[in-house]
Amino acid sequence: MKNAFFLGSLLSLTVLISCSSKEESASTEVTESQTASGNTLTDSQIEKITEFHTAFAEVYDFTLEETLKNFRGEANVDSEIGVWMHMAEAYKNYINSQPDDLDLNTKKEAYKLILLRSMMSDEETLENAKLKVLSKEEAKEVLSHYNQKPDPLDVGV
Repeated sequence: MKNAFFLGSLLSLTVLISCSSKEESASTEVTESQTASGNTLTDSQIEKITEFHTAFAEVYDFTLEETLKNFRGEANVDSEIGVWMHMAEAYKNYINSQPDDLDLNTKKEAYKLILLRSMMSDEETLENAKLKVLSKEEAKEVLSHYNQKPDPLDVGV
């Protein structure tokens, strides 16, 4: 079930990009007993997941509780957390590199590009992105902030 979290995120991209606004529910503290079974997450893992979840709060359709539950189902939790931490860093670097505040749809498209890029090359990302807000050159700027190797989805049949 490697990368099940990525698959869920990809499925949410259609909704994510089409939404022009979203109400953000307040984050609550999550304890081990509040979420579903699976892997037990360490305090350090929960802290990292909370950190990247906060970075994507505006553009990410999952609650912290859902995110923690999804990570408990991962075969290699630390590896997946590492990918998401790199994605969050790339996203924050892109947002902070822009001279003006970006609108929500631009931020959502940047997130989508970084998510796709985490699984495929720059070229494949640009081919598959179906850009609606950013130009191809602007998309390349977003992608320039993510420099990790792609970690393709492993969908066992």
